[in-house]
Amino acid sequence: MNHSIFRYDLVKELYSWKTIFVMILFSFYVSTYISTGYQLELTAIEFMILLITDHYYILYIFLALYIFAANNVKKKQRALVMMRCKNYLYFWLQELLNSVLLAIFMVSIHLFTIGMIGFLLFPATFEFRGIPSPELPLDVYRETFSAPIITLAIVSLFLIMGLIFFTIIIRWIEHYISQRSIHIVTWTIYLTGVIGLQMGWDEYLPYLFINNYLVLHHAIAKNALFNILIVQLLVVGLVLYCVKNGKGIKSYE
Repeated sequence: MNHSIFRYDLVKELYSWKTIFVMILFSFYVSTYISTGYQLELTAIEFMILLITDHYYILYIFLALYIFAANNVKKKQRALVMMRCKNYLYFWLQELLNSVLLAIFMVSIHLFTIGMIGFLLFPATFEFRGIPSPELPLDVYRETFSAPIITLAIVSLFLIMGLIFFTIIIRWIEHYISQRSIHIVTWTIYLTGVIGLQMGWDEYLPYLFINNYLVLHHAIAKNALFNILIVQLLVVGLVLYCVKNGKGIKSYE
């Protein structure tokens, strides 16, 4: 089977005016944190960590953009893929792979945007120097990681893993229910994360709120990091088992 049918619309989605719009939007958002970076005496890499773990942007804007982009790619390709792909597992994995690539791309362009601004305005050193704050718990990161560059890599990877985990759940559920229902489920998960963060509910039930799967220091602060990783592994294992055994095949057919 020609793999290009899975990639064509994804490439079109990534290399379009939408990507430029996201970068411009994020650049304006980053600019509002420049004064904070100076006040906290951050290095360029610490400034990047501050922005890529900012739960307000990640939850309110970034995740919403990811959902819209993933749905847009899926709508364009699904009919053609379903006609040509006879194996349900292969079809499901290819759909998932597109979402994984989208997650990596979106995190990468955000890192690129922050990096351009950060290295122009802040010291390009590779040691922890900044002042810890509620927005950037550098003291937690210092205790956990040996250098800011490692911290940046880990928090970015954690964000990507969280997006993939979110996508796996949605892609699995959508083969059991209607498209309208899956939109309701998707945005319910999103709004639950937003409301839970605002109301503090995620402190008591950290495994039920998406922010704890996207922002590393949220999981660490709640002493839930290990358990969250276990939850991810168990859910992914369950989903793969169900997909491999044809669960949801009726929706596919």
